[in-house]
Amino acid sequence: MFNALLENEEFWATYINRWADLSNTHFSCDNMHAVLDSMIAVIDPEMPRQIERWEGNYAAWQENVQEIHDFIDERCAETLIGGIEDCYDVESVTLTIIIDGLGQIEVNSVDIGPYDMPLDATYFAGVPMALEAQEEYGELFLFWDVLDGDVSIVNPTNPNLNFTLNGDATIVAYFAANADPQEVVFDVNPPGAGDIVLDGAMLSGYPSTQTLDYGAHSVEAIGLDEWHVFTGWTTTGTAVTPSAVAVEGGISITQAATVTANFEVIEHVDLIRAGGTCAKRICAAGRWRNHRYGRVDRWTGVGGLIECRSGASGVLGIRSLGSNQFQSQSRSQSTQHYASSRRL
Repeated sequence: MFNALLENEEFWATYINRWADLSNTHFSCDNMHAVLDSMIAVIDPEMPRQIERWEGNYAAWQENVQEIHDFIDERCAETLIGGIEDCYDVESVTLTIIIDGLGQIEVNSVDIGPYDMPLDATYFAGVPMALEAQEEYGELFLFWDVLDGDVSIVNPTNPNLNFTLNGDATIVAYFAANADPQEVVFDVNPPGAGDIVLDGAMLSGYPSTQTLDYGAHSVEAIGLDEWHVFTGWTTTGTAVTPSAVAVEGGISITQAATVTANFEVIEHVDLIRAGGTCAKRICAAGRWRNHRYGRVDRWTGVGGLIECRSGASGVLGIRSLGSNQFQSQSRSQSTQHYASSRRL
């Protein structure tokens, strides 16, 4: 009968998850060692009278206690997880559950509270799971957030979360005494190096203070141009996930916070030809960009100079990197005057 029940997908998932729930809580190594230690603490004071009345050896008793501890460790390592993987052809993954604030989460069939945090639990890929956020400590449930992994949340404010793990994941349940909007200050470093897009709308006037609802929001960093390269986010009161160095990410707002987009400014030179036929921005940070525009084949760097060459016609102009004017030098009939340049 049991084997027939396992052919039912819902029962199969319930059975696998129940095993995992117990192995992560009541049957975990930490919990079983704690239960054993609590029993030893009661028995140990009675051992001298036990030995006096019935003989025996205290050291031998301690060795027997250690054997039980060793058995617990061996069973945790080889049986609880490995047994399920071998018998039911499933793969274990790590689910980290975090409660931010005071609240309780029912994980399939067991309850975990704020004092169990963080919980690094072992579950199984491909097995449907269910979490339920419960307001057991007087605070309101706000929303779910996925800090890591490919778990998809359709409605973050729904206390009931159903999903299937395909790999390791980290999920946070946020609770708070109230859900008042919070002020978040957005800034760009250095000033003028780029912009921040918040929930699809570009901000302006940095530092920009925004009043945001509790919950998840999207952010994106956009550099001013190719010479302003995004290097990462710095934050207080929140964090950009899944990575602080990713251009796009998400923030979870539960308190006042600051979010700064940082950029690196690449040293370069802008060369502009009066008349507009040979204008080209050239990177001076280690190499020169080749380009073709009309008769001009390339800009090249020679020592502290920049040359604008035009095929076999030779050098059209030479400019010192330290000067503000592009000085034309006649080397052929094609020599032309280049009026201005500026360094960024």
